Amino acid sequence: MLFRSELRYQDESSGLSRGQACRPRRPAREHWWISSYSHLPIGAGQPTRTHRLEDSARTDNWLESQQELATSRSNTSSAGQATPAPAPGTALGHPMHRFPKGAEPGTFLHDVLEWCANLGFGTVLDAPDRLHELITQRCQTYRWDVWVDPLCDWIRQLLITPLPAGSTSIQLGQVASAKAEMEFWLETRHLDLQALDHAVLQHTLGGRPRPGLSPDVLNGMFKGFIDLVLEHEGRYYLVDYKSNWLGPDEAAYTPEAMDEAIRANRYDLQYVLYLLALHRLLRSRLPDYDYDRHIGGAVYVFVRGIAAPSAGVHFECPPRTLIEQLDSWFAGTNRSLA
Repeated sequence: MLFRSELRYQDESSGLSRGQACRPRRPAREHWWISSYSHLPIGAGQPTRTHRLEDSARTDNWLESQQELATSRSNTSSAGQATPAPAPGTALGHPMHRFPKGAEPGTFLHDVLEWCANLGFGTVLDAPDRLHELITQRCQTYRWDVWVDPLCDWIRQLLITPLPAGSTSIQLGQVASAKAEMEFWLETRHLDLQALDHAVLQHTLGGRPRPGLSPDVLNGMFKGFIDLVLEHEGRYYLVDYKSNWLGPDEAAYTPEAMDEAIRANRYDLQYVLYLLALHRLLRSRLPDYDYDRHIGGAVYVFVRGIAAPSAGVHFECPPRTLIEQLDSWFAGTNRSLA
């Protein structure tokens, strides 16, 4: 049974005057953000060779690449096989020297290599039909049908070529443990970029000159994706694929030329910071972790130069002193370099 009442609610405060709203006593916005290697202010804000070799090449060389593809299609044999034609005025060499240049082709190559790592490099070698099917599908998207066979051959060569890594060499097709596109996040606490830059300059690449970082402070999070992390003979390595075009043939991929590209693009900063992330991961996972015993180093593969005597590889393992210093700075402490 429902009862009806004549009582009505009346707000006793309705007649009171309202006070002022509360105001915070500290700024609501803090100097905090998410950064990454690609956002570091290299060369006082001036574009580095990364843009000249990769990004601007997208417009400078795209027409040339399309002309090469058109010539290649016209040279297709009756069996339907096509061989990419060399660029005008260049000697015959590995077809990857004439593969289209620029950011989009670079992303294409990275995606294919990521697929290979996820499937398993050994499986890719044992299942050439699956690789051919994938390359065919992806090339059709870009109308690069003429590149299917050369790309399949290039992948196989990349997987069977020993990649020099200090006192050892790594053959990707025989790697049993690898992780593609490993993501990491590092907290930063008022990290002085110029102090970081000075430490990296001092302890990598023999101290050779390179563009510096502009004054700034990192406070927030630093994130990144490592192309490949692998284990080889008890040591852990990071592998990064670089699609930079250094020249028209294998002779362009000398250690000196790759060293220059590393310094111009400040890839040294990239692999030092990525090794710091790997250092922290292994320290949290391996009970007996030791940097000198477990970290192998950074293997940077200029993939167009895989047929060169250097295999297109730049390798370096920064000293423990540097990584532990950066670990301290990222944690917000200021322990000096030993």
